[in-house]
Amino acid sequence: MKKHTIIALILALIVTVGGATAFAIVKISNSDHSTPNHRTLTINYAGSYSNAMMLLIKEKKFIEKYLPKNTDLKWTNIASSTEMRDGIVSGNIDIAGLSLPSYLSAVENGIPMDIISYAGNTPIKMYSNKDGVNSFADVKPSDKIALVGLNTILHVAFLIDADKQFGSSDQFNSSFVVMPHADGLAALTTGDEVRAYITTFPTTIKAETTTGVRTIHDFTDTVNKYGVGSVNVVLKKFYKENPDLTEAFLKAQKDAVKYADENIDETAELMATSWKIDRAKVKSVLKSMPMAMDVKGYDTLANFLYKSKFLKKQPLKFNQLENYKELNAL
Repeated sequence: MKKHTIIALILALIVTVGGATAFAIVKISNSDHSTPNHRTLTINYAGSYSNAMMLLIKEKKFIEKYLPKNTDLKWTNIASSTEMRDGIVSGNIDIAGLSLPSYLSAVENGIPMDIISYAGNTPIKMYSNKDGVNSFADVKPSDKIALVGLNTILHVAFLIDADKQFGSSDQFNSSFVVMPHADGLAALTTGDEVRAYITTFPTTIKAETTTGVRTIHDFTDTVNKYGVGSVNVVLKKFYKENPDLTEAFLKAQKDAVKYADENIDETAELMATSWKIDRAKVKSVLKSMPMAMDVKGYDTLANFLYKSKFLKKQPLKFNQLENYKELNAL
């Protein structure tokens, strides 16, 4: 009788139309934290300098020794903040370094996320090869500006400095053209539509070695002052149900930060090899923007985003976050 009942239930699930069947398929592919004896932890490495700590954790295998028994480790390689956010929401990614603006926007839109640590920041610069565009002051609202995505650290760094330069950033709302880093540089150099291009390290190296392309603005001071960087995030459900996996990640991150601090040449070599760039350039950035775990600039950036109407609601202050005590102890 039990056998017949089980078969009937399976058949019922198979013939269920549309959404329920699709949901079942999605759940099978997700990280499974519901089985006490076996879990999978999925971490995303985005391939950027602000996410470089993930590269160290992955390549040096810092996390494996901290994982509980019967836990598999899986890595994904998604660069887009939107795709990372969607991966976290769907359960296909457990831990990812999301830009702080993207995190704040996601929370405002009802996505239950928690910050667990700082991911990092990165040099951001704007380039042009067009006549008459030699500085930020030369960029006009009618110009098309290529960047990898809206709500990203590149986008927000531009808005902050546009506010300083022109008294407002609203006039640039329709100026941005979203495309991958390499395509943005190609659009700048091969056509007339894109008149400026914003990118981050290490893609900045490619821009600076491209004939005719020049730096017209460096956002480094703004990045440091406003905390324009990325934070490691998880869903609240994951944070509450898997504290041991979160702890394992934070221990691994602590090891990665220590390793980078004590072995800067080896760290630079690893990153340079991965990104196929000059080691000396990586080492220079490691010195100017070292890895860290403590969250930087949260309130400063959150306040700017609210005042500039990037966020519609006043976000929680850093000391109001549910896990502030843990974050403050990093």
